[in-house]
Amino acid sequence: MILKVLLAFAFGVFVLSSSSSALAGPIVDEAAKAEALIAEGKGVDAVIAMDTAVAKLWDQLPLTFMEAMFVQTRPTAYGVYDRRASSLFKPGEDMIVYMEMAGYEYGRDGDFFVIDMTADVDVKTAAGKRLGGQKDFVKLGLRSRIPNREFFGVVVYQFEGLAKGEYVATTTIKDKQSGDEAVFDLPFQIQ
Repeated sequence: MILKVLLAFAFGVFVLSSSSSALAGPIVDEAAKAEALIAEGKGVDAVIAMDTAVAKLWDQLPLTFMEAMFVQTRPTAYGVYDRRASSLFKPGEDMIVYMEMAGYEYGRDGDFFVIDMTADVDVKTAAGKRLGGQKDFVKLGLRSRIPNREFFGVVVYQFEGLAKGEYVATTTIKDKQSGDEAVFDLPFQIQ
């Protein structure tokens, strides 16, 4: 009986060690390099190695949203926002949307990395009937000397002529560098 338990344990360790080495790749390699560097007291080099790991992970992501929400006031910086307590709006009231994207690609303009996106919006009833929309109604972008991964966008909707009721704003962000698109829905109510 003890032999069976030891064999089962040894087999489990073999499977775990085999699978972890099978998962090794450029992302894991850079993260391991970062750990070794921090252990050697080379903090800056460790951060650079970890940033390289994150960049390799980023390159594998599709365009996606980390956050998309109604906010109280227009944000001025990444992560600096006050989430709106409800999605209930008065007719004609500004509907401010904060969003954080990930997985976008960078263009180049000399020494600068360029993020270049546009947004479409469609308004639907809660039952899904399309009422209208607008293509490329806003441009979102950034020029930075580094490949900035802390990029946010703000759009402000002001839908005129909507009766009291429940609706959905469907926003499509288009990455002009990659051609990728990502979509999110924000349900809202007109009171």
